[in-house]
Amino acid sequence: MVRRRRGLVVCAVVFGALLVVPVPVMQVEADGQAYRGVLSPFEAVAVELSYVHSVERTRVEEEYDVRPSGIVMRSMSWQSFGAGLPNDYDECVDGWYVKQMGTRLGKTLSYWFLPVNDVRLDIGGNRIFEGPERESMMALSVKCLPMIACVVALALSDDLPL
Repeated sequence: MVRRRRGLVVCAVVFGALLVVPVPVMQVEADGQAYRGVLSPFEAVAVELSYVHSVERTRVEEEYDVRPSGIVMRSMSWQSFGAGLPNDYDECVDGWYVKQMGTRLGKTLSYWFLPVNDVRLDIGGNRIFEGPERESMMALSVKCLPMIACVVALALSDDLPL
């Protein structure tokens, strides 16, 4: 009887410890919506952000890799030069200026968007946001959450594991 009770206590302790193990998560908040997905430690998640530049009124496309270690801007493509856009590029393809970057951005990326920006955000090839309906902040962040928080958050939402 003592061995059985000890075995149950050990199982409960191990299970409890597993619930607090940190899990790397990508979170996107935009226009009152939120998206969360668990990040793989082995491969990056491709994030593509497309928007209309509020001054130049031309489309800009940015590609990122998101890993537990943070966000890396892979490339940027744009259609005109002007306010806040790069003036140097690596190549011009079908009227798009393309710059390869590989710039580490840390664990948070924030943008302020207006409805005229016509934002599109794709994660792993899936469109997760279009908008915004009103001026708002879009924030993409990488953080670690206890496994129990991930399990509960994913169980209560439509978010997909990455």
